[in-house]
Parts: sequence; C-alpha cells; structure tokens
Amino acid sequence: MDRVLGPVAVRTAERRMEARYPLHRQLRWAASRYFQDNGWDVVPHGVGVWRAKKVLADLAIAKGSRIVLVECLTPDWVFHGNAKKKRRLEQFFPLWFVIADPAAHGERTYKKRVERLARNSKVFLWSKGRTLTRHTSKPG
Repeated sequence: MDRVLGPVAVRTAERRMEARYPLHRQLRWAASRYFQDNGWDVVPHGVGVWRAKKVLADLAIAKGSRIVLVECLTPDWVFHGNAKKKRRLEQFFPLWFVIADPAAHGERTYKKRVERLARNSKVFLWSKGRTLTRHTSKPG
C-alpha cells in the first residue's frame, strides 16, 4: 500500500524498497543464484501465503515436492520482532533467512542478533564477492 498512490503490485513495492536499500537487492540476487546453482527451482520475487496476512517472503525455492520460503534481511532488519513476524509463514512452509555476514559488517550488536536468529532458524550468510554460506551456531 502506497500512502499516495494507494494499492500497488507487490513487485512495484519491492522495486521501490530495493531502490532505497540496495543491500537487500544484493542479498536477494545472491540467494537466487546460490539456490539455482544448488539445484533448486527459484521464484525470485515476493511470495505470500493466502492465510498469512501482511507478510511475504522475498523468494520461494522448490526441489521436487519440497517448498521453502526465503527471507532476506539487511542488518537493520535483523531483530526479534521482524523475524517473529516473518515466522508466521512457517505454519505453511519452512522459512530460511539470508543475511549479511556479521564478520563483514563489523557491528557487535549485529553479531549477537544474528546468533539469536540462528538459534531458531536456518540462516545463510552473504558478503560481497562471495557466495552464501550456511551459518552454524557454536555450542555453549
């Protein structure tokens, strides 16, 4: 919903948002390439679920009969409340997160937020010039 124009298409809203947040576009493109290269079919744009109101995933991936929703979060959006909202999609399909690598980002609080997200979700990390890597939480 645009404040001036009213209802807009999901893809139009995505383009506007990614014009303001180019890192989000980089995360989405990297995720699309990574999953395609690993044998997944990719729907590379916003995907919603009929009964999960007011929440979309950035893309969907499928391999055989398995469907997974993927959400890309920039460092400013890696917070418990945002993840909780997106997790409403998990009652329908698994949800994986793609985020910027905290080692490349450098902010200490961001690293802690990533660890918290990774305790409850499958998380992939991305940094410029690299492919995605699966985040592994360290025990203890």
